[in-house]
Formats: sequence, structure tokens, C-alpha cells
Amino acid sequence: MLQGEMSIGEVRKLEDAGEKKQEFEVHSMALADDGRKVIILRYKKAENLYVVIDDEEYGPAYEIGPDKLRHIEEENQERIPTLEEVWQLLEKLIGEAAYEEIRKLADGQGLYLWEIKATRENGSVQYSYMRKGDYAEESLSAGFVPETAIYRTYFDYQGVPVSDQPAFKLIDGEWIEVS
Repeated sequence: MLQGEMSIGEVRKLEDAGEKKQEFEVHSMALADDGRKVIILRYKKAENLYVVIDDEEYGPAYEIGPDKLRHIEEENQERIPTLEEVWQLLEKLIGEAAYEEIRKLADGQGLYLWEIKATRENGSVQYSYMRKGDYAEESLSAGFVPETAIYRTYFDYQGVPVSDQPAFKLIDGEWIEVS
């Protein structure tokens, strides 16, 4: 055996000792098992503990084990609405008005953009469903969409947009009517 090499027995002892690995990055956010969002301040490798502070209360820092933390991405997987449920909401907004579909775009996860223009007295209104995500590669002018929502844009009789506001937002997996 060369200097610095380990025997198979020594390697097994190291594996059995369960080398502690840092699972969360310093300054990242995690979700504590009681539902609080925490900021990771540092990792104490010898004790396999994280020093954290609550995201909203900014109280004193405290220690917590990795078994009491979860990655936020795992907890926060947003539900992707189906074409049918988006259509039900759009249909509610359109009502009896004449309408035309402007464009409908989907990716591997499903529908991410659906624009419909409805004719109204003294102009029109465009309803735009947009799913939360980054669509820069798809050449979507919005690029990053921060929330899943259906927006309405009012146009006057000359086709000039006069106001834009959300009609529905997907919050915690449920559609909430905004206005």
C-alpha cells in the first residue's frame, strides 16, 4: 500500500462514521418543520447543526438540525392549472361577449400563456392567462412571470390600452378573484 492510501477496512470505517454533509447553503432560505421560513446563517459541521434566524420575525439566532429543515422548492411546487380550469375562468370573464383567441402557448408542463380578446361597448378587453415562470427562451415579451394569474387589459375604441389589472391569481393552489 502506498503512503496516503487507505485499506478497504479504513474506507468502510469512514463510510460507517457517516461523514456529515452540508445540505443547505449559507444565506439560503429553508422551511422549518413547524412551517416557519428561516435564513441559514452558518453550518456547524462538528455538531451537524445549522444556525438560523426566522425570516419574518428577525429574533435571536438559534440552532436546528437538518432533519427539521426542508428545501423551500420542495414545499413550494406550485400547482399547474389545467387548460379546462383556465378556460372556466376565462369563460366567466368573457360572458356573452364575442371573442377571438389571440395566442395559446404550452411547454412540457402544460399551458403557460393564453390570450383572448373580447369585444365590449366602446372598445375591447384582452384576457391573458400567464403561468409563473421564466419564459425568456420562449421569446415571451414578459420574460419572467412572477405569479400565475389572469390579467385583463382594457382598450378604448381606437385600440389604445387604458388600464391593466389582474382578474384572478393562483394563491396557495387556489384561484382568488382579485376584482
